[in-house]
Amino acid sequence: FETASTLLVGAGRSAAEDIVKWKWTRELPIALSPFENPLTTTDYALCVFAGTRNAYVADSLLAYSTISNDATSWKATRKGFRYRQRQATPTNGIARIDLSKFNGERMGLELMGKGTGLHLAELPAGVAITAQLRNSSNSRCWSATFDASEQRRPSSSRLSARSIP
Repeated sequence: FETASTLLVGAGRSAAEDIVKWKWTRELPIALSPFENPLTTTDYALCVFAGTRNAYVADSLLAYSTISNDATSWKATRKGFRYRQRQATPTNGIARIDLSKFNGERMGLELMGKGTGLHLAELPAGVAITAQLRNSSNSRCWSATFDASEQRRPSSSRLSARSIP
């Protein structure tokens, strides 16, 4: 099955300006159930690491049953689930997640994180970078690894990567 993914990681002038953007799609007949239900039972954890699993670049935990209000909410959509946190700096680092399935043949996720809740570390050069989103209910993990040749580094504090089949 083919997977396409893009990743942007950037350290700001301060931790409040740090950013992670990740987009992942996969051609795959799939039911909605792998997402489980972030409205009531499922936490999601974002991890970005370099080389080995011990070399974290960023991480964040997004708990289920976030109280729905104007600033923060999980919502069920026609295609899956959507989370938005509209605070200037999200406390958990995650500003937006879209979990979607398309016509039962493709699924995708789109995530944007920002601020101190990302726990952004130094971006090592010359090693593979892996982004993962893990589901706490069934341990489903969506993942993309970008080897050094798929990465662009316009500066030592910024990385963009693209993996397209």
